[in-house]
Amino acid sequence: LRDALKSYLPTKIVSRHSKMGFVAPEETFMRKNAAAVRKHLLTAADSTGGMINGKIAANFDQMIDGKIAYDNAFFRVLCFQIWCDVFNVEF
Repeated sequence: LRDALKSYLPTKIVSRHSKMGFVAPEETFMRKNAAAVRKHLLTAADSTGGMINGKIAANFDQMIDGKIAYDNAFFRVLCFQIWCDVFNVEF
């Protein structure tokens, strides 16, 4: 994107590499809303015809209990399940 826009942007902007994208507080959100998130993860596992591993809720519980590190795959599955609900996607 920088290369494509370099003739339109000031050199100071094009050459700046210290920028960081917005980082959402996913883990905090997941922990504060664990029960609701778990429900969505179970729905995702049940409704996607095996595309989402059925062990996801158990793995999520381990993450909540501090037994495994946070993995943003949980958040991606949550978003995917909500997207499926909104657009009535069936598998």
